[in-house]
Amino acid sequence: MRILKVALLLLILAYLGSCSESGANDLEFYLYGNYTNIDGSNPDFEIATNLTDGEIFFDGIVEYGGTPPTVELIMNNLSIFSQQENYYIDDIEVEEQVNGEWVWYPEFEVEFGNLTQLGVILVLDVSSSLGNDFDDVLEYAVEFVEIVIENAPEARIGVVSFATNIDVLTPTNNIYEVESYIYGLVMEDYTRMYDAMAIGIDNLTALEVDGRALVTFTDGWDNLSVTTPVELVSDLTEFGIRSYTMGLKGEGGVNEAVLEELSVNGNYRLTSSKNDLRKIFQFFAESVSNVYQVIYRRNSQIITNPRQIRYKFIDEL
Repeated sequence: MRILKVALLLLILAYLGSCSESGANDLEFYLYGNYTNIDGSNPDFEIATNLTDGEIFFDGIVEYGGTPPTVELIMNNLSIFSQQENYYIDDIEVEEQVNGEWVWYPEFEVEFGNLTQLGVILVLDVSSSLGNDFDDVLEYAVEFVEIVIENAPEARIGVVSFATNIDVLTPTNNIYEVESYIYGLVMEDYTRMYDAMAIGIDNLTALEVDGRALVTFTDGWDNLSVTTPVELVSDLTEFGIRSYTMGLKGEGGVNEAVLEELSVNGNYRLTSSKNDLRKIFQFFAESVSNVYQVIYRRNSQIITNPRQIRYKFIDEL
């Protein structure tokens, strides 16, 4: 009887192992779009947002390359995340719908890799309302920089600090310069967050990079800016910048609705806990540095009626 039980246990373990190896527990995310190439030299791929999984984000601009008879569909700054989790791309499968069936063409290729040419601006509230939390916030900001550089060593990181005045460290890939700047910050009165974000956007648009991200921290309401949230949303959208916002609720609270509004193509988080704030800095660091370029190569066949193409992104657990 004991031998039978052991054999049964081994069979169960083998079955569970085979399920894991076969990818039964892998996470899959789908991006859909409609493709045309009317004369063979003008490819167009329009994302079907109503079908695409909400965890997939990219700058929304599909670029085209290749030399006939090859066409390349290029998506930069693509990542997959939810409110609580960042996902990794371990494999991609691409299929096209022909006569109502999904078809995989082995002659067509898909290539992907992490973007390393990134521009990241950290917008930091250094107002006096932080009080005893100030040093901790600086430490979390330095940890943010270290995570980004670890994941994307060629990333250029800048800092815009704000209170009554706004000070700027222009983007650099010198991590020691960024850390020294952060640790040298001092507290002041008032809050000019919107103006600081606008300056961060200006610094990002001046960079020749493949992906741009603006990460903003505050512990209060803006009370001194000329720039408006509407203007910021417009600029973030126009320039394809991902915006991540986080708030630490102090005595006066934070404007949660505006933080959410300003998280264009990104994410926002709110907390009253310093421990949670540290995790948010870390989470956003992973979010901005875990981004990909995806290239799908197919032929330049003339396609006048929109053909649906779907990408399956696989996170192997």
